[in-house]
Order: sequence, then structure tokens, then C-alpha cells
Amino acid sequence: MGKWKKLTAFAPALAAVIVAACAGISLNGYTAPVYAVEQPEALVTPEPEQDTDAAEKKDDTKKKDDTKKTTDTEAELVAAVGSGSFELADGTYEGSGTGFGGTITVSVVLKDKTIQSISIVSAPGEDAAFLNRAKGVIDRIIASQSVDVDTVSGATFSSKGILAAVKNALTGQEDTSEPASASGAAGGGASAGGTVTVSKIEEPAAYRDGTYYGTGTGFGGTMKVCVVVSGGKIASIDIVENSDTPSYLSSASSLISTIISTQSTNVDTVSGATYSSRGIIEAVRSALSQAAVNGSSSTNGGSQSNTNNGNNSQNNNQNNNNSSASKGSFPYQDGIYYGTAAGFQGDIKVAVACRIRRSKRY
Repeated sequence: MGKWKKLTAFAPALAAVIVAACAGISLNGYTAPVYAVEQPEALVTPEPEQDTDAAEKKDDTKKKDDTKKTTDTEAELVAAVGSGSFELADGTYEGSGTGFGGTITVSVVLKDKTIQSISIVSAPGEDAAFLNRAKGVIDRIIASQSVDVDTVSGATFSSKGILAAVKNALTGQEDTSEPASASGAAGGGASAGGTVTVSKIEEPAAYRDGTYYGTGTGFGGTMKVCVVVSGGKIASIDIVENSDTPSYLSSASSLISTIISTQSTNVDTVSGATYSSRGIIEAVRSALSQAAVNGSSSTNGGSQSNTNNGNNSQNNNQNNNNSSASKGSFPYQDGIYYGTAAGFQGDIKVAVACRIRRSKRY
């Protein structure tokens, strides 16, 4: 009985050993099966349909932006001025007017009674440089929504042609004027369409030394020159300001050497650059009128009066009083003599011309 009680105390451990032994016997020679695991397919997220649409819209927007750039200036002008008052249906209207060299045709786009844009369709008789300058009148028309605007200085007739063409497009009023180039309209330079004539003049007997500036009217407007007189002769001529086309001015400038070599402005204009030639001659005469000793020069064919610091009128009176000077006995060679003396408000400088022992005071 006592031994049984001792074995009972080890019963749990003995049971665990027996279970383990049975499990070992059962698993002897057993091989665990191997199963293949399939990898899940990679998930592909489809692109949203709206992405394609957005790209297309982006392309369309870019194209519209590129097109808009060509009319930005006109659009800004229209936005700034507001709506116009042209009682016409929306659309594109064409009209013609007379410019410097012939007919100018324009295209006017109208929307909501407002001029949206103006384009020049053709202008075969206009000089390209002056036509480009005249186009400035288009901005004025759009900004004011009116054809009652000023022309562009230096391209007057081309500007008038554009204005007349726009008026014809919007009102039907026809321009019956002749091209300025054919009618010989007054006003000087090619931009004004004048007929070029350069009159011969009676030139001074001598010139005072110094640097003088004068102006004339060239192909594109005012031309200014600088004339240097040294030793009583024309020493150099430089063009300091001009609005002429470079090619014309370059051709016309060749007559400067002729003026200097002949010491005269009574020279022929350069063929093919007549307006620029005329401008140079007028400007040189204007400058020399200030240097004239006897004040007899009538610049620009008599169109300009001589000015020599306000003293030429006094010199002319003195010339008249001394024009009949009798024969003198001065022991000097023929020529021009200069002298300076102190006056009430400063130095007074005079020039005395001696000819065959006669003297004339100037």
C-alpha cells in the first residue's frame, strides 16, 4: 500500500513520458508536405480619364494664348476705352483710302459696336519705312474709337490714307483725293509728297570763321547739319540730325564733298535721293547764312532770312552805305582781314574785305 502511494506521486510525470513516447512513435518517418505559394499580381492603377481631357484642354489653352499674343495691344486699348458707338453689325469690313503713293486698303474688325483691330491689307505705293511709321495712327483710332485723330508726324500722307481707308470701311465715305506723289502737294520731304526744287542763290563774298548749325527738310523731316568755316572757307560739313532712310541719306551725302570743293551750295541734287539732297543743301545754306560777311545769301531759295545774332540787318544797311566806296590807297593785298576791339559790353570783331585797294567795312 505504501509503495502504491509513492507511485501515485509520480503519476503525472509518468503520463507525460508515455504521451511523448507515443507521439514520437507516431511521427517516426513523417515528412511534412511543401505547398507552392502563388505571388499576387501587381496592382495597376488605371489613369483617370479626366487626365487625358485635362492635357487636351491644356494644349487648347496654349494655342489660344499664342493666338492672343498677336492682338494683346489692340485688346488692351479696347479694354481701356470701353465700348464704341459704331452702328454696324459684328464683322470684318474693308475700306480704301489714298496715301502718298496710291491706294491703301485696310481691314477693320468690329464687335459690339467697337473696333477690335485694324490691319493693312495692301499699300503697294507706300514706302515701307514711312508706312510702318504711319501705322501708329491705328493705335490712336482704337484708343479713341474714332477716326478723328491726328496723323503721324513724318508720315502725314500715309497716315491720312489709313484714316481715310478706315472711314471708308465704317461709313462708306470715299476718298477721292489724288496720291500726294502725283499731285506734287506742298510741304517739303517725301513724306509730304512735295515736288523737289532747289533754287540757285547769290552766295556771300566771304564767310566768318566759326562753327554754325542749320536745318532743312529732308526725306523724312527736319535735317540738321554742322558747318565749320576756317580761313573764310567751308572746311567741313557734318549731318548731326535726320529722319531719312539710311540708304537715301548715304547717297545724298556724296554732294557734301561737291559743296566743299566748289565752295558753293549751287550744286545738283543726287539722282534717286533728291529729297535728302535738298535737305542737305537747305541746311548748309541755313548755317552759312549765319557766317555770311555781306549778308547777301538768301537761303532755301529765298524762303529763310539770314540771322547772325541779330546783326545782319545792321550789316545790310552798312553794305548799302558803302557799296559805292571810291578807290582807296590801302597798302594791302586783296583779301579779308579780321580785327577785334573792346566795346561797351565786350569785344567787337569785324571783317574787312580788300579788293584792288578798295575797302568795305562789314
